[in-house]
Amino acid sequence: MRAADDGSEVRISVTDHGAGINPADAPHVFAPFFRGDRSRSRETGGVGLGLTLARRIGEAHGGTIELRPSDEGGTTVTVALTTQPRAERSIDESHANAQQDLPGE
Repeated sequence: MRAADDGSEVRISVTDHGAGINPADAPHVFAPFFRGDRSRSRETGGVGLGLTLARRIGEAHGGTIELRPSDEGGTTVTVALTTQPRAERSIDESHANAQQDLPGE
């Protein structure tokens, strides 16, 4: 696992050392319940939701997710999230957002 922050974006990468992703499966890996290894079942692990959920969570926070073959074998998954320096956040903006979340106001 690696993380890097360049001031405008945080990138979190996780690498596994498995068989990697078959290029024919690449367009489908983010589809719910997709598993590249057709011999797997719930009993042998996984239901095919991990990458789907990771992408949806990342995108909900304005981020992206990408997959690429790892130099060591396997696959590297990288999630990139845009950051906003704290100095750019105004107290008034934070207060207004908090007020919107209060019930009955």
